[in-house]
This record gives sequence, structure tokens and C-alpha cells, in this order.
Amino acid sequence: MADNDSSTRLTNTFESISNRATILMIIGVVGTVAGFFIGSRAMREQMWWMLLVNFLFWTGLAQGAFVWCAILRTGQATWCAGVNRLARASSNYIWVGIVLWAVLALGWRYWLVWVNEPEAVQLKYLWLNKPFYFIRDGAALLFVAVLNQVFINAYRRLESDTSDRAHNIINRLAIAVVLTFVVSWSLIAFDMVMALEPQWTSTLFGAYFFVGSLYFGMAALIVLAFWLHEPLGLKEYFSPRQFSDMGNLLMGFGILVVYMLFAHLLEIWYGNIPEEITFIVHRLRDVPWQWWALAAFLIAQAAPFILLQSQVTKRTPGRLAGVAVLVLVGMWLERTVLVVPSFSRTHIAGLTNVFTYFIPVMCGSVFLLLVINSLRQNPNVSQLDAVLTLK
Repeated sequence: MADNDSSTRLTNTFESISNRATILMIIGVVGTVAGFFIGSRAMREQMWWMLLVNFLFWTGLAQGAFVWCAILRTGQATWCAGVNRLARASSNYIWVGIVLWAVLALGWRYWLVWVNEPEAVQLKYLWLNKPFYFIRDGAALLFVAVLNQVFINAYRRLESDTSDRAHNIINRLAIAVVLTFVVSWSLIAFDMVMALEPQWTSTLFGAYFFVGSLYFGMAALIVLAFWLHEPLGLKEYFSPRQFSDMGNLLMGFGILVVYMLFAHLLEIWYGNIPEEITFIVHRLRDVPWQWWALAAFLIAQAAPFILLQSQVTKRTPGRLAGVAVLVLVGMWLERTVLVVPSFSRTHIAGLTNVFTYFIPVMCGSVFLLLVINSLRQNPNVSQLDAVLTLK
């Protein structure tokens, strides 16, 4: 009887979330489509800019969350069974990311700024040319999606096999997933963010970008764990100790993001090279972007770091989830600061065009629907992860 009650409660929870997410998705899709056809050309340009921002944020969030499953596998974390189940549930969003990338490719005239600045990319023509640009980025995203599926299929195929051979197969695939993420997200960072300022170059930026995705990917997992661990019947895998470990990872990667940000600023400051300073000036000196950048830093890094000094906060699911929400909001602002000032020095896209707000609603609701659908099909943790707890 208890099992039936638990199953009924889980089904009702999933139905409730799915219904609300579906409504939000419909609203988001209708509003987004309307935004591309209503208003002036300037308003439509803002839609393309914010579509790029949300492609980078939501695809990075989903893949960053998924890669945590591979990272914890490579580290043989004994507490990771519940986290890994939630992480694997985010894998299918990469296909949505590919669709968004294809849409962006169709609208390249609105955001691919270096096409109209041939003098700025004259020495980079072999790298910054449209055919090679779209082929390599599309191939990178497709390879990530296929490898994600291979990893998921291996988990399913080896579910009942807890031998050393099965663990070796999963661990090798996990290493491949992590390395592929590092390379592909560095490429996305260079091509879809750094190239928006064609004369700016930074070898550190790729690392900053994918570490940031891991940072708010963990934040997303914390929110999902707080929200779903009881309905899923995973309380034994999400004790205060597990939440504390997730909080420590969140704080650690927040520090790493700040370190990489400081390394960028320090290098640009003492180098004093005009091509590099331009990128910083547009974001830290131009109004109103300087206030947007400050808000992103305070919300995404400073406030979480201070709040996570408390062990009580990290061990209390509700409080930790609140900090994670701050990280998600702040990092969305940060991705906006990375992208939009390249198009507009004095205007914040979205504040004057209400339709741009439908884009994150659409992306977020689709992400939630895919996660819920995955968990509905198989809410249980993998025995390949569960047995690590016993070792």
C-alpha cells in the first residue's frame, strides 16, 4: 500500500509539473514567435541577440549539469547516485540546443558581426569564415549530443552488471564526455562570444566559459534535488551530507569562476593592449552595462560565496536551493553581459522589448519538461552508481 501511495504521489507531482511547464512552454513559444514578427527592425534584432544569450545559457546549463554525472563518475564519488540520476535527466536538451543553433544560423545577419567587418578579421580569415564557422560548431554540438546518448545507453545496457568491466566502460565514457565538453564549449566560447568582438583574443576565455557552465549546472542540480528528491523517493541519496557536498562544489566552482575572471582582468590591465581593453571597457565602463555587470557579479558570485560560508545553509535543502537560484539568475545576467554589449553599447536588450522575456520562459520550460519526462520513465538511481556507496 505504501508503494502504491508513493507511486501515486510521484505521478501526481510529475503531472502537475508537466502541466504547468507545458502552459509556460506554449506561452513562451507564442511570445517568442510573435517577437520576431512584431515591431521594428531594432526590436527584432534584440530578439536575435537574446536568443543567442539564451542558447548559450540554457544549453550550457543542461550540458553542464549532465557533465557533472561524468565528473563524479571519474572521481568515483561514493555519494553521487542521486545526483547522477538528476544529471542524466538533462541530457536530451542538447538536441533542443542544436535546433536553437540552427535557427541562429538562419539569422546570422543579425548577430554575426564579423561578417560586416572584413578588415577586423583579415588575419583570421582561415578561422572566421562562414562555411567553416558553421560546419565546425554544428559538428561539435552534434558530436556532444551523440556522445551523451552513447553514455546514457551504456548506463541502461549495463544496469544489471556491476562487475569491474562494466565500471571500466562507464568510467572511460565519462572521461570522454568530460574532455569533449571542455573542447566543444571552449570552441563555442571562442566562436559565439569572443568572435563578437573580432579583434579581441583570450586563450583563457574558453576555460572561463565552460567552468561557468559547470558552476550554474551544479546550481540547477541543487534546485532539482531540493524540488524532486522526496517525490522521487530518493531521500536516502539526498541527506544533509549530500546537500552539503553539493554546496561545497557550488562554492568551489564559484571561487574558480572568480579566479578566472580576475586572471582575465589582470592580464588585460597590465598588458594595456587596445584590442583587449575594448572588450572590458564596453562592459565595465559603458553605461548601463557597468551596473548590469556589477549586479551579475554580486548575485552570481559575491552573495553565494558569503551565504555558503554557513554549514547550516549548505545542509539545509531549502536554503541551499535559494542560493542556487541566485547563481542561476546571476549567471544569466553574466551571459547577457558577455554577449549583448557587442551589439549595443548603451542599450540593454529586453528592457524595452517585452517579447525578449518569452525566450527564457520557452527554453526553461522545455528544459523542465525534458527532465521530468526522463525521470518519469525511470525515477530510480542506477545500480552502477548505487554500488559505489557500498565500497
